[in-house]
Amino acid sequence: MWAEVGQFLLVVVAPPVLGLYFIHSLFFPTVWRTDRAKPYRRTGVLPAQEQLPLLVRVRSYVATRILSSLLLTCVFMNLFCLLHLRTVAWWYIPYAVWCIAFAEKLGKPLGYPSKWMRTSRFWNWVAEYFPFTLLKENSATQFPTDKNYLFGFHPHGVLGFSCCGQFAGMPPRPENNLAALLPGLDFRVTTLEVNMRTPFFRHILQFLGFISCSKGTIRRVLESKDKGKAVVLLVGGGREALMAEEGKNDLVLKKRKGFFELALRTGASVVPVYALGENDLYTVLKSPLATLLSEQTMRIFGFSCPLFFGRGAFQMFLPLRVPTFTMIGDPIECKQTENPTEEDIVQLRQQYCEALRRVFNKVKDAYRPKREFQYLRIVE
Repeated sequence: MWAEVGQFLLVVVAPPVLGLYFIHSLFFPTVWRTDRAKPYRRTGVLPAQEQLPLLVRVRSYVATRILSSLLLTCVFMNLFCLLHLRTVAWWYIPYAVWCIAFAEKLGKPLGYPSKWMRTSRFWNWVAEYFPFTLLKENSATQFPTDKNYLFGFHPHGVLGFSCCGQFAGMPPRPENNLAALLPGLDFRVTTLEVNMRTPFFRHILQFLGFISCSKGTIRRVLESKDKGKAVVLLVGGGREALMAEEGKNDLVLKKRKGFFELALRTGASVVPVYALGENDLYTVLKSPLATLLSEQTMRIFGFSCPLFFGRGAFQMFLPLRVPTFTMIGDPIECKQTENPTEEDIVQLRQQYCEALRRVFNKVKDAYRPKREFQYLRIVE
């Protein structure tokens, strides 16, 4: 029965749905306007792409559409293989078992970032859509490549989109050039361990420089003999994602002792990073039912995501075109301690929180002075 249902979905339902989806991608940019979403218009949201040439508008829209459908494509690939195990996909079972059970231990958990993929024309088209700006708190601050770094990215937002875009995929641009700001550093961005165990999807993530957020994987990077490694961790996690809301800056940091313990054990310098505008990229649905559903998912699976939408139902995970300003703070030196005490952790956390508040105030006052933002609050 289930085989017939899967065959029906794959053969009858999927082709027309995906066909309409991408045909819509080709024609819709000509009339793409944020006026379609007047009831949800918010201060600071840019007109979709009216200021860009039509060719740029079309190719960036198609590219971002493909980007937002990568996960869906991987789901269909897994479904196809399951339905054809006896013929062309006989290899899928051992491959899936390897991905789920052994890849993080026996494979190459530190990934194999592809320079070709990161600098490809496709990613340039994607980058044309996003108004991301990357800055340093002090332009004179140096990040020596004879050390390793642990970047704490705040806030998590709904999907951590600006973190992924600026540290793990977007090609260099004048306003968003990570290689020019921090030359010589080899970056890895953490993601949920379940993502790194998903067949097909894990390889896309590894090509872009993602690694699992497990302590063991992060320690392997930071304790590597090759220095100049930098791990970017969205410290707030799923709990902070549930707090994402336009104009708010609520962080989960008091309960994240493991972040500071990891820095002390490895001796990596911790770096506070704040992205102003990350919480504005999506509209989060706030209702008792939505909140209950998200919290129950968090309780059962250990991760969750609020109910949200971006550009619209036909545009999947494509976020609103909100200017996002990400400021990288000065590194905080950590003396390597094999067994850090509670006092060591509390002291480092206090120092980190002060530096993070300083970064937040600088980026807010300099780049979004007229927007009404809630002050930075560390609520948990």
